[in-house]
Amino acid sequence: MNTHSYPHVKFGSELFPYELKNITSLNFTADWALSPTNKSAVGVDAQGLNDVHCVANVALDIWADMDPALAGNETHAGIEIMIWLGVFGPAWPLGWDKKTTRFRQTVGGYTFTLYSGTGPKGQDVFTWVPDTNYTVIAHDFAPLVQHLWKTGLVDGSASVGIIAFGSEMFFSTEPVTFQAKSLAMDVEDGRPKPSAASSWKPLGRLGWLGYASTNVKQWLGHILLSACRTSTIFAGVVLVPVV
Repeated sequence: MNTHSYPHVKFGSELFPYELKNITSLNFTADWALSPTNKSAVGVDAQGLNDVHCVANVALDIWADMDPALAGNETHAGIEIMIWLGVFGPAWPLGWDKKTTRFRQTVGGYTFTLYSGTGPKGQDVFTWVPDTNYTVIAHDFAPLVQHLWKTGLVDGSASVGIIAFGSEMFFSTEPVTFQAKSLAMDVEDGRPKPSAASSWKPLGRLGWLGYASTNVKQWLGHILLSACRTSTIFAGVVLVPVV
């Protein structure tokens, strides 16, 4: 399944790339919504999205590599860790058809199932999928990342180069709008030891917003930005099928 559009924000830190095993917490806050553009619905319009056959996900995306020089490049990084927060239509993670489920874990009251597979560019892809859409978020997702290196699925010495939040859009018969507000992310370093809280240091906060489209011949997209108040940013994308 090809990704036609990927509206997203990226977490920025001058200390990246940074070893995966030394990331102690990944606190993320957001309130996101997805709906057909021509509808006035606020939040997730499940029926409207079903009517336009929308196929998409909403996710945190982490890129890493054993070579720090490659970790900050989505094209060349050898490891991709995805934490899906929303699934619409038949948007299946890599490995679902082979039932390569590794683990189930609950964070923030939601149960996530881990799938794994090989991406189109040969990268190792690990995807945590929730049992239901997680639209209002305020939680530490580090345990899902830590599980991968603690169980040997990923080398803990791999360097993280990029952390992003956005929506992969695969298909829709009508324009769809993705919005996110109250975005905040804090990543802290230090081995995950309960007694070592005083040694943790912030690596950085949510950085700039980016946009990428992998098939401009079939889809057009644009980012809509408006500041509601100092601590709130709305980011939306409208996908328009081109005949």
